[in-house]
Amino acid sequence: MEQEHLGMNLFKPSRTRTNGFVIVELLFGLIIFAIASAIGVSLVADRMDAQNYQIAAQQQQQIAEAASKYLKDNFSTVYGSAGTTTPATITPQMLRNTNYLPASFSDTNAFGQRFVVLARRVNVNQLESIVITTGGQAIDEIGTRTIAENMGAPGGFIPFNNTGVMQGVRGGWQLALSNYGINPGVGHTASALFLQDGTLSNDYLYRNAIPGKPELNRMNTALSMGGNNVNDVAALNASGTVTVGGNVDTAGSVNATGNVNASGSVTAQGNVSASGSVTAQSNVVAAGDVYAQSVNASANLTGAAARISGETVTGGWFRTQGDTGWYSEKWGGGWYMSDSDWVRVYGDKNLYTAGNIRGGTVTSEGRATVGEYLQLNGVATAGTACAANGMVGRTSTGRSLSCDNQVWVVNGSSAPTCTAKTINGYDANDATTYSCPVGYTKVGWDTTGSGQRNSSTPGIVIGQNDYATIFCCQF
Repeated sequence: MEQEHLGMNLFKPSRTRTNGFVIVELLFGLIIFAIASAIGVSLVADRMDAQNYQIAAQQQQQIAEAASKYLKDNFSTVYGSAGTTTPATITPQMLRNTNYLPASFSDTNAFGQRFVVLARRVNVNQLESIVITTGGQAIDEIGTRTIAENMGAPGGFIPFNNTGVMQGVRGGWQLALSNYGINPGVGHTASALFLQDGTLSNDYLYRNAIPGKPELNRMNTALSMGGNNVNDVAALNASGTVTVGGNVDTAGSVNATGNVNASGSVTAQGNVSASGSVTAQSNVVAAGDVYAQSVNASANLTGAAARISGETVTGGWFRTQGDTGWYSEKWGGGWYMSDSDWVRVYGDKNLYTAGNIRGGTVTSEGRATVGEYLQLNGVATAGTACAANGMVGRTSTGRSLSCDNQVWVVNGSSAPTCTAKTINGYDANDATTYSCPVGYTKVGWDTTGSGQRNSSTPGIVIGQNDYATIFCCQF
């Protein structure tokens, strides 16, 4: 029996070892429960904080809405009492007394912070107003940022790294606390309200038009796109200069009532039209036509062809570089030069003028017709030599002369009547100084004795004389 009892004990589990396992399991269970409880408590606390943040944001939004209505309805009164650094103060009690807040609305938020509305004058008929919390429990920055975000764009807070300002959500706006003479410290929230002419606005650019409020769609400072594009612009209107560092590409027109200045190229696939001047310090290059009321160039104007509907005026020369000149497209005539000597009439057209045509020599290869009188200004003396047969001139009295056998002959007269005049008591000088009778021309003289004498005029024979003689002819 004893052996049997001993054998049975060999197969029975030890009670002591079993109890040890139970204690370890219980310990692990307690640890897990403690961790779960801590997590649960943290989650509950976070949930409660989130609810408090949302409640605080809703409370401040309600204060902001009530303050906005109060400021619009009492703008003149508040504006009159507000200074630039000494703002007017509106309390929740004032908002309750004037029925802008329910009578039961609290002066404090979920964290015991007291609401106050401050409005200061920043411009003519313009108030800059805020809702800010003071006192109470300071909220950590995660909380103030969360409350501000729950309030939307007007929401803000006092950041721990810059306690002298109120800052909007994600840096959307910033105001100096010194402008309001207040600084509740880190852990407090704010809302921005801006009024102009008694109407609520804010520092944000509205996407849509607000009737009677064009300033809500107006920038008050330069707009930086940070290297990004502005797309789908219907019209871009600028009262000042539009400066472009790159290209200006347009599928339509570029219209300017003032100047369009470019330090580089202006390239257009279509037309470039200007109601005023187009000024270029360099070249204007066009693959097509250039139409302008006036074109002023201090350098060269180069083109394949220029068509001008009005007059063309130049202070210098009109120059052609080939065998061309001026051409009348309508009538087919003009002027041109094809060599270095002659200016020619294109198309063998006639040359007509009611004025004068003047030149050194006038040559006709055909007949010369005179519609009135032929005025001869070349004066010669009958009986004197002439250069070439066929020349026509006149005497000093107007009788016409012809060059015949290289002697000027009065046209229409017969052979001249000539005579020899004897000089009585002659002397060597008498022959040269003696004058012929009136109507006669002295044609020669002789002082050497008898014989036939020729005059000094070629072709005239006078006769014989043994005395000093002068020879006179009547032409």
